[in-house]
Amino acid sequence: MIPPGPLSATGVTVPDITGTYLYAGEHEGRPYWKHETLEWCTWYSSADLFYHLTPTLGVIPGPGNPHWKAESDELPDSDYQPFGTAEGWATFAFA
Repeated sequence: MIPPGPLSATGVTVPDITGTYLYAGEHEGRPYWKHETLEWCTWYSSADLFYHLTPTLGVIPGPGNPHWKAESDELPDSDYQPFGTAEGWATFAFA
């Protein structure tokens, strides 16, 4: 079971998505977390079975927009690879 505790994001990213992500509920039957001050959330996609970091819950943006995808399938605490216009890897860990 995935704990609903907060996640801490570290790394050097553009845009800056580091900080604390708080448990915000469930999406597709899995927990998701929202940044405490920014419009970013990490959520599980049943389409590809990975957690994603996007500015809109449930929406993977097109290639011209920044977003990240977890390296570890089905776990939110992982390294996140940049896609689109995103730069830098982010590491998420339970705080």
